[in-house]
Amino acid sequence: MIIKKIDPVHGGVFPGAAYNEKKVLAGVAELAGHANIDGNFLHTLHTLHGVGIDCSKEVERYLQSQSQTYGNTRSTQWQVHLALSCKGQEKNKEQLVGIAHAMMQEYGMGKQPYFIYFHHDTENNHVHILTTRVTAKGRLISDHCDYHRFNAALNRVVKEDQQNDIGRMFEYSFTTEGQLMNIARGFHYKTGESKENSGVLSFYHGGVEAIRVRRSDIDARIAELKADKRDIARREETAKRLKAIIIKYRELSLKQTAYSADDQKMESEGNEKERVQTKKELMKRKKVKILPEVKKLTDAKGKLLSKLEQYQMQWFIDELRCKFGIAVHFQKDKNGIVRGYGIVDHNNKVALNGSEVMKLADIIGIMEWKAAQEAKATRKKTKHADKTEGTKPSFNNRSQSSVSKENEMPKETVKATIYCPDSTLDIYRPMFKARACSVNGKNIVRMDLDGKTYDHAITDNQTEWYCKAPTEAHDDIAIRLAVFYFYKEIYESYRRLLADAYVKEGGQTLELPEGSVRCYKRMNGLWHVAFDSNGGTIHYDLTEQESRMMNRLEGRKAEFNEAKVRLFKEHVARDEANAIVRNLQYDSVGVFPSYASKDDAPNKIVAFAGQHAQLILKLMTALSHNTGNGFNREFEVGGRRSRWDDIDDERRFKGGMSM
Repeated sequence: MIIKKIDPVHGGVFPGAAYNEKKVLAGVAELAGHANIDGNFLHTLHTLHGVGIDCSKEVERYLQSQSQTYGNTRSTQWQVHLALSCKGQEKNKEQLVGIAHAMMQEYGMGKQPYFIYFHHDTENNHVHILTTRVTAKGRLISDHCDYHRFNAALNRVVKEDQQNDIGRMFEYSFTTEGQLMNIARGFHYKTGESKENSGVLSFYHGGVEAIRVRRSDIDARIAELKADKRDIARREETAKRLKAIIIKYRELSLKQTAYSADDQKMESEGNEKERVQTKKELMKRKKVKILPEVKKLTDAKGKLLSKLEQYQMQWFIDELRCKFGIAVHFQKDKNGIVRGYGIVDHNNKVALNGSEVMKLADIIGIMEWKAAQEAKATRKKTKHADKTEGTKPSFNNRSQSSVSKENEMPKETVKATIYCPDSTLDIYRPMFKARACSVNGKNIVRMDLDGKTYDHAITDNQTEWYCKAPTEAHDDIAIRLAVFYFYKEIYESYRRLLADAYVKEGGQTLELPEGSVRCYKRMNGLWHVAFDSNGGTIHYDLTEQESRMMNRLEGRKAEFNEAKVRLFKEHVARDEANAIVRNLQYDSVGVFPSYASKDDAPNKIVAFAGQHAQLILKLMTALSHNTGNGFNREFEVGGRRSRWDDIDDERRFKGGMSM
């Protein structure tokens, strides 16, 4: 929970009345609670709300009438305007209103007249509290250190929730106290030494100490995790996964610019009214908030990153957080210089030191690191080739030295017989091409899929199986070998293909009540669509391209409404497709190839390929079945569930934890 005080104003005015009442008039807020308000005025207020009349002036005049100072003070800062927010939709309207009442009592303003407005125009449910500092006796309630006092009152009200937060933190895997501190930052806590006891770690919320945890309990949890072999393996696997994600998205970040395509177009066309003059203005227009730590990062030469490099690094950090729930926390020394980083995977509940994943210097200079890795791999490959040349059997002559022809096929060793291609492999034939060949004396299976080429070494036993088979069977064997070694890549390719088709064919079958889809622009300049269903709300952030389209259509009401509904349907269809395919993974095949074995039997490969083909068929059937019946049916995925349930699950699955 977060509480924020809106900046006070002079003149005995209450601008918070206009802010909240305008939201009520727009249909994105409601008067959800109140205390110590005259009954006749409430009746009038509800009546005016019912007929759609702006009550800003009425609410302001009422609060002014309740703020008579009788000459006891010269101050005209009467308004108290608070915003109380939770993370996402973890608290509903009734819960937030209850917390607001309790917090006002704890703070000592429970006897003041106040209004509570519930807002639902953002991803985070929140309420606004509007009241006056003037008491019934005409004296002002002190606002000295009110930020800390409000947070202290809130901490006392939500004490139980904060204790639960500690329990959730201890569910993570961490091996140092510093990693636990990084986890706490994801829960909006700061940590530090207790002022009273050195054996206690204090957790601060809103600048106020909220919880204390004994260091002995932390050490016991760390010792328990270090002794757990399964947790050790889990951390190693997470580190490998995080490294792959970091490399991919750090490379993508280098392609990002601080300006949009529209900005560049306006500059090139010389549109004096719309074009932005400087890079600084462009950055401000983009509303990019760059962390102070990012501004202090240096490259390999010790030079601070440029503005563009800072933007790219910030984009990289934001992408990890938004798409995968991965939080990056920089570590500074006493002089404020960034020396390293910690990383927390909130989806898998694992906290790691940056050194366990990838060095910070390598992340900053990713292209130099990649070039060094490629050079190292080339040297290793050359050294291995020199060592094994002339000894490794090839398809062409297993007793002779290696050859360099890539497409050289083995000679037939068995007379041709009548052979019928295996029909169970027909599902793979349009997807990819596979062949067996010898490259630099190394027997491999090569697969071309989605414009990419994949190679993997095959064993002598598999080579013999291929060579002794009739020529007509070579294609089938090559397909089976490709499935055996590249089953993950094949499954993911087919999944993407079918999901795209599902979105294209089924997205427009969703029936929505007219006017039910809301669309508004967020602070970052991007548009957002939302739909209320079954007591919950489905939210989607539109892409930059989609947002530019909405900007162009903003003045054309009919086209604007049609576009927002269409875009919402497309996002829903994609989430539903992902929810379906997520329940059919290659891990359910039941037969797994063993890369530890140097002599995998052909019958094992045949069995695995057959079961993998059945999985692909199930995936195709699941998507086709749901597309054909439209979006309005309920389908079973681990029990009877509605489509909205699966969409929510998918959003939590891919969106990660909100920071």
